Amino acid sequence: NRIAELEAQELKEERRVLLQLSAAVAEEEESLLAMQDCLARLDLGLARARYGAWLGAVKPTLGGECWQLKELRHPLLVWQERQEGGSAVVPVSLQIEPPLRVVAITGPNTGGMGAISPVPHVTPEFMEKVKNQVVIPTIRGIQRDGIAYRGFLFFGLMKVQGDPYVIEYNCRLGDPETQIILPLLETDLLHMMDGLSNGLLSEIDVALSGKAAATITLASGGYPGSYSKGIPMALPAGADIADDQLLFHAGTRQEGDGVVTAGGRVLACIGFDAELENAVKKAYALADKVEFDGKTLRTDIGTVG
Repeated sequence: NRIAELEAQELKEERRVLLQLSAAVAEEEESLLAMQDCLARLDLGLARARYGAWLGAVKPTLGGECWQLKELRHPLLVWQERQEGGSAVVPVSLQIEPPLRVVAITGPNTGGMGAISPVPHVTPEFMEKVKNQVVIPTIRGIQRDGIAYRGFLFFGLMKVQGDPYVIEYNCRLGDPETQIILPLLETDLLHMMDGLSNGLLSEIDVALSGKAAATITLASGGYPGSYSKGIPMALPAGADIADDQLLFHAGTRQEGDGVVTAGGRVLACIGFDAELENAVKKAYALADKVEFDGKTLRTDIGTVG
C-alpha cells in the first residue's frame, strides 16, 4: 500500500509539472491548448517519450514559421500479414489541416474545418524523413508485434524545425481530408480494396490526379460548443455547382422538401484546380452559395499552409 501511495504521489507531481509545461507553451500559441488537455491525461514518462522533443522544439519557434504548427496528415494503405515478408505499403496523399480555430484564427480550438492538398513547403527531403523516421519504424513495429493489419493507417504529423513528429495515428481516413483524397484518386478504389483483401496490394499502381484541392467546412453557429439543430438551409442547385466543385453533406437531414442542419460540421465545400490558390477560391465560392442561420467557417484555409 505504501508503494502504491508513493507511486500515486509521484504520478500526481509528474502531471502537475506536465500541465505547467504545456500551459507555458499554450500561453504563446493558442492552437496548442488542445495538446495541453491531451498531455494532462498522460503520465510524464509517456509524454516525454511522445511529445517531449516536440514541445522543446516548438516553444522557441512560435515566433517563426507558424505553418509548421499545422497538422500534416499522411494516409497509407497497408497490407501486413503476421509472418515476416508479407507486407505492402501504398502512400495515398498528403494534406494539411491546421489546428483549427473558428473564424480567422480566433476563438476556441476545433477540428475538421478545412484541408488542402498538396501541402506548400513540403519538400521531397522532408518526405524522405517521414518515410525513414515515421513510416518505416511504424511498419517494423507492426511486424515486430505480429499484427496482421489490412487497411488505412493515417499519420497525424507536425513539422518542427524541419523534422516530422507523430501526434496521432488513425486506423481510417479522416474528415475532412477524405473529401479531397477520394476525388483526387484516379485508381479504382474497389480495385485497391480487392488487392488489399487478396494480398496483392503491392501489384497495384496507385495514381493520384495532379490537381490541387481544398475543402472548406461549414459548421453550425456555436460549434465546437453547443449549437442548434434543425436550421433550414438554402443550397445551390446542381446547375450552380461547377464540374470542379463538390458539395458533401455531413450534419444534415431532409425535412419535408428541404434540408436542415443536424450536426456541428454541416457541409464540406470542395474546389479543384491546377493551382492551389484557385482551388481554394472555388471552394469558398461554393461555400458562399450555401445559406443558413449561424453558418460558421474558417476564412483562412489555404493561407496559412
